[in-house]
Amino acid sequence: CYVATGRLPGSISPEHYDIALDPNLRTLNFSGKVDIKIRVRNSTKCIILHSLNQNVTNVKVTNTDGSLLLTNGHSIDSKNEFLKIPMERELDVGEYNLVVHYHGVITEGLKGFYRSHYTTKTNETRVVAVTQFEATYARHAFPCFDEPAYKATFSISIKRDPSHTALSNMPEESSSVLEDGNVEVKFQKTVKMSTYLVAFMIVD
Repeated sequence: CYVATGRLPGSISPEHYDIALDPNLRTLNFSGKVDIKIRVRNSTKCIILHSLNQNVTNVKVTNTDGSLLLTNGHSIDSKNEFLKIPMERELDVGEYNLVVHYHGVITEGLKGFYRSHYTTKTNETRVVAVTQFEATYARHAFPCFDEPAYKATFSISIKRDPSHTALSNMPEESSSVLEDGNVEVKFQKTVKMSTYLVAFMIVD
């Protein structure tokens, strides 16, 4: 998968992201799954999107009917912050689904998906997890087409401790208690927007 510049090649664009996150505020790690509806605008044998500081564990590409398309593995281009997925056969113009499972770290600092702290009236320090994606930091939290021109809609779900609150761009659509006692919160679909406008946080 050769890219002449540090920019996305433009042959593929996202239509919609389904993002599922499972953050742990004690270990400061998180696992994630992103299911992206993509549109191939020019036939290509390589899917390229952004990913940074993530351990990608599984990648799957399917037709819209769910039939699996074979890949030749995946690789991380650290210099350009790309996730590259070479396909066994060329992708024709049309719509496909790309699913990526990965793990990441809730970082220090003020970019990406990071941790912050506050002190209670009883002098107890508590951790919260928040995001800052402008201008190109969404790739810290989920694999994505992280350039402003690549607009899409987003559906976000977050697992949280029952004592915590999860917030995102849109109002809560539903919540359910899982077998492990945690709560999965699903948010309404966003309008079409750039990745840097996505936001979520977990607080107590």
